[in-house]
Amino acid sequence: MQPASISGCGARTRVLPLSAAAHSVWFSQRVSGDAPISVAQYVDIRGALDVDLLMDSVRWAGREFGAGRLHVVEVDGFPYQALAAADDDFVATVDFRGRVNPVAAAQQWMREEQSRPVDMSADQLIVAAVLRISEEHTYWYVRAHQVALDAYGLRTLIERSAELYTHAFVGAAASPSEALDLEAVVASDATYRTSDRFERDRESWAEHLAGVPDPVTFAGAAAPAQSEPLVIGGELAPSGPGAALSAPTVVAAFGAFLAQHTGRDEVTVTLPTPARGTAALRRSGGSLANVVPLRLSSGAGMTVGDASMAAGRELAGALSRQRYRQEDIAREVGVIGDRAASFGPTIELMLADSEVPLGPLDGALHVLTTGRVDDLTVRVRPGAVEGATRIDFLANRDLYSETELRRLHQRFLVFVEGFLAADADSPVSTVA
Repeated sequence: MQPASISGCGARTRVLPLSAAAHSVWFSQRVSGDAPISVAQYVDIRGALDVDLLMDSVRWAGREFGAGRLHVVEVDGFPYQALAAADDDFVATVDFRGRVNPVAAAQQWMREEQSRPVDMSADQLIVAAVLRISEEHTYWYVRAHQVALDAYGLRTLIERSAELYTHAFVGAAASPSEALDLEAVVASDATYRTSDRFERDRESWAEHLAGVPDPVTFAGAAAPAQSEPLVIGGELAPSGPGAALSAPTVVAAFGAFLAQHTGRDEVTVTLPTPARGTAALRRSGGSLANVVPLRLSSGAGMTVGDASMAAGRELAGALSRQRYRQEDIAREVGVIGDRAASFGPTIELMLADSEVPLGPLDGALHVLTTGRVDDLTVRVRPGAVEGATRIDFLANRDLYSETELRRLHQRFLVFVEGFLAADADSPVSTVA
């Protein structure tokens, strides 16, 4: 039976079950060693920032989200999330203004902090820091272990903190919090798993994935996931005014590229999703993230237009049933063991605006890590120039050398340019 509270360190602590996603993270962390399963982002802020006000705003948002007071405890061998009765101070400031190269020092600090091992039962699971680079330049860093907060929740925490800062800066009353507390987040997840919707999603995935081929990768081998992958990036220039790369197009192009490279007519890729099915969950914290498969065809006779439309339908279908867990999908299609961890290379679609308003200032949001990389992750996000698209390859160092990854990345950029330039009725097989 789940305990309502436990005693520790002289304080009473509320105990809640883990969400299905958090339980999966907990298990993965337990069996895979010290490499943390964390997410980390930072906001690059230019201009005179009220540091104390920002720290107070982050603390306020943290209380709304349950950040800073969450740990994992085991009771009779089962994991629970424990909420301390009093808020911990999870926000710090670090001053780099006296360094010879404060930008490099701050970036090194963030790399080291995001990579350090995290004890889920004892360490701070969510950490925020304001890094002073100069009087007119600040990094605002936030890192969370995914057992406590996923990437979507982390960005929501940042956006809520920025909203509170802006209201306070202009002397306006803070808008009421619309975040669910962690108990309601967990309850929503549990309710879904016993619902008719869960059964419909199960049936839909089983039907959709009937006869699906085994996943393939460029490496053709497997290795333990890594938290510090090899990264190669580059940008695609806009092909015309307002011609930013759409999600269906880049998914179709990557599927066709993978199929050509592996000699397949059909491939699957892994799509990370927030798995937050209601507006209330999208305003809240907690760990709910999921990954789902995209089934992509580029066989004989398929045109570029057909592939893009099929990818759009595949994205829409996958997102409509994104709450159905990765491990449940793998079980439905008879995948077990290490193969259940992935449906193929991962494609992260980060096409939302990266601007974070802070009173009169505009910060730029940067993603440091979304978690460990088992094979290859393709991260797609807006480029530095309006209409441009940045495409980064993040690869497992045990599977790809820097030379191999750079060559593969360059080939894909050329392939995408060819895919975009091709007529809609051109066969996918003619794109190279």
